[in-house]
Amino acid sequence: MILYGTAAVLGVVLVDRLVLGPIGGKLASLSAAIGEEEAAIRQSLHVLVQKNRILAEGKEFAGYSVEAKNPEEEMTTLLRELESTAEQSSVSLIYVKPASTKEEKGTRKYLASLECEAQMEQVAGFFHAIESSPRLLKIERFQIVPKSRDSSIARCSLTVSKTVVVR
Repeated sequence: MILYGTAAVLGVVLVDRLVLGPIGGKLASLSAAIGEEEAAIRQSLHVLVQKNRILAEGKEFAGYSVEAKNPEEEMTTLLRELESTAEQSSVSLIYVKPASTKEEKGTRKYLASLECEAQMEQVAGFFHAIESSPRLLKIERFQIVPKSRDSSIARCSLTVSKTVVVR
């Protein structure tokens, strides 16, 4: 009886060590590998979501990013835009002239100086049209004075910049 009991216990120990132990170890290592793969998939999904968001934002701002032309063409475009904006705002331009070009990180700024005359409401409308332009125009500096002591016409000199995103 003791011999059969010992043989049964040894059989169970051998089955545990030779069959069940390696199977349990393999299952544990597979579980760990599955956990690592799940974490990698979650991270990849996060990156994919960010990529899609970045591409969507890129499409939204693609209108601002244009191929930079040569400086003369860009300056000519800026001056034409200012003239047409002044015409739409009923502002009389006295002069418009190119000022300079500044290079910054990934962008190029074209500056133009101009002087104009109009009623104050029209000047304010002109300023608003420049600042709200989809072409990234910005008023860098301005000075407004009355044309004469009792006049309702304002004379304005300003510097306008156009920012071009260089790809």
